[in-house]
Amino acid sequence: MATESSYVRFVLAIFLIAAICTNASLTRAQNKNQPNKKNDEAEIRAAQAKLEAAKREVADAQKDLQEARQQVEKVRSSLIALRRRIEDQAEGSGKLKQLHERVDKSKAKLQPLVEPLLAEVHKSPEYLAAVKSRDELRNQLPNLPAAEAAQRPLIAKQIADADAAIRKLEAAALAKHPSVMQAKEALTQAEGELRAALDAADEVLLKDAKYAAAKRELDKAENQADAAQGRLASKQKAVAAAQNKVQAEIAEERREDAREREQKQKKKNGKKN
Repeated sequence: MATESSYVRFVLAIFLIAAICTNASLTRAQNKNQPNKKNDEAEIRAAQAKLEAAKREVADAQKDLQEARQQVEKVRSSLIALRRRIEDQAEGSGKLKQLHERVDKSKAKLQPLVEPLLAEVHKSPEYLAAVKSRDELRNQLPNLPAAEAAQRPLIAKQIADADAAIRKLEAAALAKHPSVMQAKEALTQAEGELRAALDAADEVLLKDAKYAAAKRELDKAENQADAAQGRLASKQKAVAAAQNKVQAEIAEERREDAREREQKQKKKNGKKN
């Protein structure tokens, strides 16, 4: 009886030791995977932080571009005002003044004819659908993944085509009204004659020191606006790359979790067998 009791205790001890070893193995496996999980989470947080930083840089670049464009408009307005003052003092200024007034009157006559017609067009389902399609395409460009960068020229062409379709809808609505077309033709003719007269006056204007300086300032402002546009495009690409990085890190963590679950399931199945 004592021998049988000792045997039972021996068998129980063997099972207990096996259970302890199995538990220790599982614990070691879990601890082994834990650093990988922590690293994955840290990499996701780092990628998300870079994405947020890239978004802030885009916002700053958009602000810079807006300010640069405002500066361009300010300088251009000053240049136009200066040009008119010089023209008023120049020989033949009376003719230029008459041409400016003719253009202004043609615009004033056309505007009240066009506005209500365009307002109706802008309410039409066809026009609203075209604008929606164009705006959706515009929104795609900043968020386009780096892997799909080759699609940019295609999307840009689609945006241009959508803009052309919108202008075509407006032009078709205006073309139905002879009075509008006559007013448009009068404005086009007046603007053409003014443009020819201004081109002829350019040589004289560029000899004026103040005008030449103002023209250089406008060129500088336009170059700065172009540079700001380029920086914005670069920052938008950085946002797209950062978004791809975040998505890749999240996908990698999910794959790690799936592998860990698979390993645990295999061990459970092994125990059952």
